[in-house]
Amino acid sequence: MQNQLKLLENEFNRELNELIGSGKITDLNKVIAICQLHLQKSREFFLKIKSVSTLDEIYYFKYYKPKLLAKLIYYRKILEIQQFYPLGNEDVRMNYINTHLQNGYLFFNQYNAFIMYYRNKQNNLDENFFIRENARLHTEMEHRFISLDFSHSTGYDEILAEYLALEKTQEYLERVKKDQDKINTSTISNELNPSSELMWTSTKTALVEIIYGLNAVGAVNYGKIEVKRIAFWMENTFNIQIGDIYKAYAEIKNRKGTRTKFIDAMSEALNNRMNIDEAGIN
Repeated sequence: MQNQLKLLENEFNRELNELIGSGKITDLNKVIAICQLHLQKSREFFLKIKSVSTLDEIYYFKYYKPKLLAKLIYYRKILEIQQFYPLGNEDVRMNYINTHLQNGYLFFNQYNAFIMYYRNKQNNLDENFFIRENARLHTEMEHRFISLDFSHSTGYDEILAEYLALEKTQEYLERVKKDQDKINTSTISNELNPSSELMWTSTKTALVEIIYGLNAVGAVNYGKIEVKRIAFWMENTFNIQIGDIYKAYAEIKNRKGTRTKFIDAMSEALNNRMNIDEAGIN
């Protein structure tokens, strides 16, 4: 089942990239339509399976569906922000942005325990959160689950999707605060959609080394930028999900011996290449 889901995910990403790859999209409704179509395809595929194993069900509701649903929520939110963006003075516009940011913070606080469970890559409660029959027994969540279709949701998969979408939305809003001209549709299309065909083929930890290295030497915005914003750009450029960059950085710091393994290896490889080039010229 998981291999078939990966094929569906690749098909979705390919269609999305075909639409946004030119960087000329001005109508986010088209992007939203693709997200809706593939969410429906995934639902039909999943519900046709007569017997779903516990591992497959957890995979679907913890990893596959939330990523797909998060994109739908994300683009809908960006469209909403565009449509209702005020035309008043700077204070009015900043208040509008800050209100949306505050809504995100309130959501994080409301579901903080569950979000931290996911961010810390825990799995001991997966059967409670991502198995439909178990999740529907969580009476403390009745206020949220009352109208839920438990044939294609555990409830927590939707909370997780909202969290993933809000993280991206907050990244976007922080950029808009820096440059309010970026609210326009064409710029949003170019910035928020992964049009790059580049693929990061080393480890995620290696990329984290590069991100923190760029920040440490002031190579991006003179160092006056959060590493999370550099990471967001890297993710879009190299079509990769880094995950919890702060946790990865903590693991790098705790390494025994040499901590900047990738940067050191890159320096050595580049010097060797230049030596070979010079030897060839001579």
